[in-house]
Amino acid sequence: MTLPKQVVNKINYLKFIQYFFKIPNIIKIKSKFKKILNLNNRYKLIFLGRARTGIYLATKIIVDQSKNKDVLIAPFTIPDVINLIKLAGGRPIFIDFEKKSTNLDIRVLKKNLINKPAALVITHYTINQKDYQKICKLCHNNNTKIIEDSAISVAGFVDKTKINSLSDFSIFSFSAFKFINFFYGGVISIKNKNDYKKISLIV
Repeated sequence: MTLPKQVVNKINYLKFIQYFFKIPNIIKIKSKFKKILNLNNRYKLIFLGRARTGIYLATKIIVDQSKNKDVLIAPFTIPDVINLIKLAGGRPIFIDFEKKSTNLDIRVLKKNLINKPAALVITHYTINQKDYQKICKLCHNNNTKIIEDSAISVAGFVDKTKINSLSDFSIFSFSAFKFINFFYGGVISIKNKNDYKKISLIV
């Protein structure tokens, strides 16, 4: 008999979160997390078993609505992000950093935005992207959707602008070694109501 390499057990991580925060109501939990993550009320939250699933969900929604399948990403990321972008139908394109930093090179970004890519994944590290506002403005001007990967940077500001306040989607992680360390799981925040409905159906 051949045994499976991995067994997937059905676990409701939201129940763990409810127990952990002692909040029985899901609406109140979402409201509490919006405060923790420094998000305004126009964003809708969906809790996930793994934060990286949010990369897949956001990419799938964006790519399904776009003729261009290119998804711009930072060169320093985990392999799963690349795999999930591909699985969602996207084509990962790497954008170089500025020398000796983890900030996206604006000149390289501008060149890649000429082709009107479907999305850009902004990854915030221990230092948030310094050109956050400029990057988002360039993307909006080129109809390129923005996904913020905030798995290792929960909140903060760049020149008085809150990160995750200018994007279409943001991903947060609750893994054991992250800022909100809760064993497992994550959350995706979604700006557009229709995108929220579509992702809710998939989830």
